[in-house]
Amino acid sequence: MNVDNIMDALQIMWKGMVGIFVALIVIMLVVMLMSKIGSKNQKDDQTEK
Repeated sequence: MNVDNIMDALQIMWKGMVGIFVALIVIMLVVMLMSKIGSKNQKDDQTEK
């Protein structure tokens, strides 16, 4: 086991984990925003009928 290879792998791994976490947060924010926009439009449609 080469310690240098393990340290390189850990550096790559934590960067990948941060990337996944950031992508997950962005997706969650977009879904929440779309949900709020959709519920606002649905309320407008119900009041017009």
